[in-house]
Amino acid sequence: MRILVGVLLISSVSSVSLAATVGSTQSSILRSAASTNQQTVDKRTVIDRLKKLKEKQLSETQSLEAAIRKRLQESTTVGLGGESLPIADQRANQMTAQILDLSKKKEEATARREIIDRMIFMVDTKYSTQPFKSFLEQQFLEMANKDLSDGRDGRLWKTLTYLSICVREVPEPREDILDVVEGYLDYSSVLNPKTPADFLASRNYTNGAQSETASTTSKEEAADDLKEPAIKPPTQIITTAAPTDPGGTQSGVTTPPAPTETAKAPQSTN
Repeated sequence: MRILVGVLLISSVSSVSLAATVGSTQSSILRSAASTNQQTVDKRTVIDRLKKLKEKQLSETQSLEAAIRKRLQESTTVGLGGESLPIADQRANQMTAQILDLSKKKEEATARREIIDRMIFMVDTKYSTQPFKSFLEQQFLEMANKDLSDGRDGRLWKTLTYLSICVREVPEPREDILDVVEGYLDYSSVLNPKTPADFLASRNYTNGAQSETASTTSKEEAADDLKEPAIKPPTQIITTAAPTDPGGTQSGVTTPPAPTETAKAPQSTN
């Protein structure tokens, strides 16, 4: 009896121990997944990646500057003597509208490059071994505060604040934080920024490396889709017989006349 009780006690203790071990392992896995993007990163790797983003923006700025110079040079072709004044005004207005649009794009690219420059500086001078996610979240807030002070024009503080929120709220457990930052900068203007909620809504699917956005369909488009079947039935060709003309033709096809019985000559009676 004592042996049986001992076996039961050992079995009970083993089951409790196994359950505790499994529970501890599961909790450890969940904590590991949740803290993946809280880990430290290699400073040099981050700076190199940010420099590539800066080069991209610099190349875009240079292209826009070249386009602006070209449009300005085209102003030499606008004359007031060889063509009517309304046409000359129209050409001049079109040219200046194009220059204004290019100038706004250049201003946007320049502001975007400024944010990247400041990110490179803060990582290079302030980052050590702390979790990169919390580091970026706080540094973006400090950059926003600085943008509102020190005699700055304060045009980037809203974008920097939104970036801080995005870094904290948007990433998936195993997602690269810089992917989130780069994704927001690609999605939104930095001079007229979109909200973090809009950015999150645009990220309908992400696998940690890329995201896909689902597009909405308007009511008009949906109604058109309902009117037209996805697979059209084959067209039925209905042939209508044309009336027979006096010459025995029908629908362009000559029809031979029906055979007639030959009248027999009456036999003479003797």
